[in-house]
Amino acid sequence: MSILPSYQKHQISAEEATPLWSAAEHEERDDGSSLPPAYPPKNDPIVGSSGNEQREITYILHNNWGDNEEALGLLGRTKDETIEIVKRGFPSLAKYPSNRIEFYKWLDYKDPRTGWDKSRWVRIFDEVWQQTMYPPTSAVGNAGEEGQGEEVKLPKELKIKIGEKVHDNAGEKERMFICFCITAVCILCIIFILYFGLKA
Repeated sequence: MSILPSYQKHQISAEEATPLWSAAEHEERDDGSSLPPAYPPKNDPIVGSSGNEQREITYILHNNWGDNEEALGLLGRTKDETIEIVKRGFPSLAKYPSNRIEFYKWLDYKDPRTGWDKSRWVRIFDEVWQQTMYPPTSAVGNAGEEGQGEEVKLPKELKIKIGEKVHDNAGEKERMFICFCITAVCILCIIFILYFGLKA
């Protein structure tokens, strides 16, 4: 008959009884910094210069053939950043200089002559870009509050057009003068050829 094995209790030494870290250190380690990243990852909000979060906006690329392209993207903090965004989103814009890319917003207004409510696309100049796209937070959402005036509506769409090519007036005058000189020389040469040809 086999004898059952017997187990002896192991005495824990002082070194084994000492914790690897203190309770305070354990709390610091459990603050979430050592945890793996959550899935799906969360993007931190991007704050604009006026305090508003960088928001989504619909871009509408207008061309001369009436076949508009639409895309949903982020609004840049500045106009230059917005131009870079639309150039990446619409590859056909990459060949144009930034000063030819124009932005238009949808404007609701009241006709002063008829009093009717109307709307149309209006171009946004550089001087009013920041206050139009990123108005102060105190001006947004104040509709109906006494003494606050009308609510500022944030544009939800931007139409993109390619503006006319900007000409350099000084360079244009110089080119016209050169063309005039060349034309005058050609006319004189023809006159001399005809004169001496008939005389011969």
